[in-house]
Amino acid sequence: MHAFYRAAELTVENGFDYFVIVSGANNPTSMATAMQGSNYSPIIVVPIVFPNQVIVIRSFKGTKPNDQVNAYDAREVMKYLGPQIGARQGK
Repeated sequence: MHAFYRAAELTVENGFDYFVIVSGANNPTSMATAMQGSNYSPIIVVPIVFPNQVIVIRSFKGTKPNDQVNAYDAREVMKYLGPQIGARQGK
């Protein structure tokens, strides 16, 4: 959701009105951290996964075409998705 919101944000920041997602991929990064044990428990290794989504967009000016299902009005995306992800409005 954050990548989708960021796509809308970049579209508006660069003077465009709507965007189309050209491609996308999930590319999570993972690592492990060790938590020290005590006299009664061993060291615990905890896996950590950092989600990372990459999308490629193409931005356009004008009204979003109704017949293009993968086109999104950037301001609408920001309006409706922003509160769900805790984005500051009026940016």
